[in-house]
Amino acid sequence: MTKKEGTTTVAYTYGAYNRLTSTNSSLTFTYDNNGNTLSKIEGGDTWNYTYNYNNMMTKAVKNSVTQGQYFYDGENKRVKVIEGSTLINMFNGLNIIYQKNMTSGSISKFFFANGLVIAKNNGSSTYYHQDSLGSTRLTTSSSKLQIFASNYKPFGPLYNQSGTEKVKYTGKWEDSPTKLYYFGARYYDPEIGRFTTQDTVVTINQYIYANNNPYKYIGPTGREPVRKEIGSYELIVDYIRGLEASHPGAKPTEILNMIVNREGPGFGQPKFGDGYPKDARYIYSESAGFVDMLHFFDNAKLGANYGIGPFDPAGIALDYGVEIGQAATRDRPSAFSYEDITSNRLGRAFGVNVLTSSILVTVGISDDKPLSQQFSDYMKNIGASTNPEETIKKQHPGLWETIPENRDAVQKTGFLPASRTCVICYGPAIPDSLGSIPIVGGILSWAF
Repeated sequence: MTKKEGTTTVAYTYGAYNRLTSTNSSLTFTYDNNGNTLSKIEGGDTWNYTYNYNNMMTKAVKNSVTQGQYFYDGENKRVKVIEGSTLINMFNGLNIIYQKNMTSGSISKFFFANGLVIAKNNGSSTYYHQDSLGSTRLTTSSSKLQIFASNYKPFGPLYNQSGTEKVKYTGKWEDSPTKLYYFGARYYDPEIGRFTTQDTVVTINQYIYANNNPYKYIGPTGREPVRKEIGSYELIVDYIRGLEASHPGAKPTEILNMIVNREGPGFGQPKFGDGYPKDARYIYSESAGFVDMLHFFDNAKLGANYGIGPFDPAGIALDYGVEIGQAATRDRPSAFSYEDITSNRLGRAFGVNVLTSSILVTVGISDDKPLSQQFSDYMKNIGASTNPEETIKKQHPGLWETIPENRDAVQKTGFLPASRTCVICYGPAIPDSLGSIPIVGGILSWAF
């Protein structure tokens, strides 16, 4: 394999398991039995790397001199860094929000919005300005003066840089001595556009970054998917109660129709109504796994308004018609996402319950329960969690840690990998735990 940049052509040589062994630009690499990069030789410099039992880098040595030491907590978050000075990090999710330099005593606080660092305060304020991939293009002071500026090549090398900054390519932390980026799950080398260790999710090539297309993808932690939008079902109960309070006298079916609307030509696209809690797009159920509440409520309307149940032929036809339509269009990343079919069926079952309740009320058999109460009861029946992180960690150790904090452009186009899709879905909707079958000559893979 070769890469041409201007008049320069770089040739790459690979060994077993897609491990890069050398280039014609004087780079050579060696690996341990777990696929971790043990050494990187560049010209007259030799880097050696040491790892712990979780395959996380603990030491970086250049020409027999230690350049960095790294320490992690039980979730592989890098809580201590020694690179000349000693840094202690505190996290919110995967984001460093507090950092103390134990050598100088200085403290830095980081502030985030939508998964991106927007400001840092260490006695003075620094403001971050990013491009569409989240890479820091510019930082400014409170006096509107430029502190740092840089451009980036597709896989991360900087050019036209001025000033200094640690948070750079796709918003990740660059280690000054090694020039590697800490991605949370792994370390990334922008010089070769590859991770230094294997991905724990089995893929054809376990070292590549962003599916080898950084214009279309980014790697939030070197893994997929995200967890920012997974929340307690009680947030949704509170939202429904707000609708009920602002629409006194509205029937449960009328409230239900306010939660999700469809916009656009034809059937349109489902969208949440105003005020829906953004951190509860998904909930977690002990019996059903992950549930996409946009699918859930969109299908609940079918159940409540038309009596279409979870396994009615009309409902099943809609399930597969929509997903196949997405697979054939630009909306491919949504096609047969592993929780879609389960969410649809749960929603229709809930909708039929609402319809049945309204009928029983009409004929005087039961009392009229508000939709918020019906929804709360239904969520409890399927084992919906009020603390998804805690529940997932108990039921599926290690799964929560593989889900990045934010969803920003994990995948913009192309099909989902097989392990994150589901066509024939009967068990709980859990990613990375299902078998897969290739479809359309291996171009599109789905799991069931």
